[in-house]
Amino acid sequence: MYTDKDISRLRFIRRAQTMKFSLTEMGELLQFREDPTGAKALVRQMALKKLSAIEKQIEDLRTLRNELRPLVSLCAQSKDNCPIIEGIDRYKAHEGLGTQAFLSYVEHPNRVHHR
Repeated sequence: MYTDKDISRLRFIRRAQTMKFSLTEMGELLQFREDPTGAKALVRQMALKKLSAIEKQIEDLRTLRNELRPLVSLCAQSKDNCPIIEGIDRYKAHEGLGTQAFLSYVEHPNRVHHR
């Protein structure tokens, strides 16, 4: 049988998992939860670090979305080839290109593209 304290701890862990805290970070958060004296600054620092990582992930996902949308559109217009497969194949060789240059390259592979 679980006590109210156990259930509260499990809920805390589950919420920390949802917030993408690692097992190590969750252990630290649980320690701070048990003894919060002086923990505020450290917990805030952990949360800021996590927030920064999440914002980077959001930025990366937006970039991917902006790359995939035109490829999907090109795919619908293409009769013979698959621009999505070609775009994925070409990306490795052109990783330094910005999104617009990359998409231009996918649409017009024979043109000269500057990095």
